[in-house]
Amino acid sequence: MSKTKRFKKHQWMQADVLREIVRVRPFHWEFVPIERSSAQGRKKLARFQSDAKKYWMNWRGPAWFHNTFSQRPHRRRACAELKKFMQDSEHEVMIENKPRRLYWL
Repeated sequence: MSKTKRFKKHQWMQADVLREIVRVRPFHWEFVPIERSSAQGRKKLARFQSDAKKYWMNWRGPAWFHNTFSQRPHRRRACAELKKFMQDSEHEVMIENKPRRLYWL
């Protein structure tokens, strides 16, 4: 599923994209809205809705990345251990500590 389809109804994200930070005076910045129908507004929306994944910094990233490198595999192993224990009370539960995300320095 493309990001365009996922983010189509997120008006608050589009409103965040359709503004520009302008320096008014030293240490004072203001947000200036950009018209959706202007050339710059259409370009910003197209870039935001594309699957380039380089523009929206709050986007959590692709699912394959989180399935591989996040704490999801750890949670899955822990749930599997607990399910084994629920089925067989003799099973010894082995849950390791949560791993640290290696890609965060």
